[in-house]
Amino acid sequence: MRLKNILKFQNKFSSKSGFTLIELLVVFFVSSVVATVVMTNFGDFTSETEFENEALNIALTIRQAQVYGISAKETTTGFNTEYGVVFNKSTPSSFTLNTFRDIDNNKFYTSDEVNVEETFLIKGDFEIIDLCIEASCIYTGTAFVFKRPDPSSHIYFRFLGNIFAGGAFTNGRIVLERISDGSIKTINVTDTGQIYVN
Repeated sequence: MRLKNILKFQNKFSSKSGFTLIELLVVFFVSSVVATVVMTNFGDFTSETEFENEALNIALTIRQAQVYGISAKETTTGFNTEYGVVFNKSTPSSFTLNTFRDIDNNKFYTSDEVNVEETFLIKGDFEIIDLCIEASCIYTGTAFVFKRPDPSSHIYFRFLGNIFAGGAFTNGRIVLERISDGSIKTINVTDTGQIYVN
């Protein structure tokens, strides 16, 4: 009787259950197609995220200069120091956070009035391709400077040489390009102190 029960048990599970080879192949094929679609789009997603992060990193560095400039971060010359971020077309994969001391109060910054505090490298496949003030993108250098107690941005430009000249500008832009496909992101700084990426 016991043997009869065991045979019945084996027949019950061995005869009409399980997957056929065709069913397994169909499931494998569908899974492969889904994985391929996800993996090809993942590279685009990662690249776009890195691009957005790099543009935001530049904007946050400008914001850091704004916070330093309107707060009380002491330097070797005291508390009355302007902070700014300098961009140069000659070094498209880096930019610097600087302190500015306008010793002669002429709104021009010569090399002895600018001290580099920190240099930032632009990582990956990105570089600065244009520095624009208002509608013009002819400048070799741009600086966004902040000084207590005014949170507004003072926008300076440089054509050639080491002198930054200021003016009554309402906005400036840093144009960042992804080299591999030519995509562009723009970091905007307004004279009212707004900093944003689009």
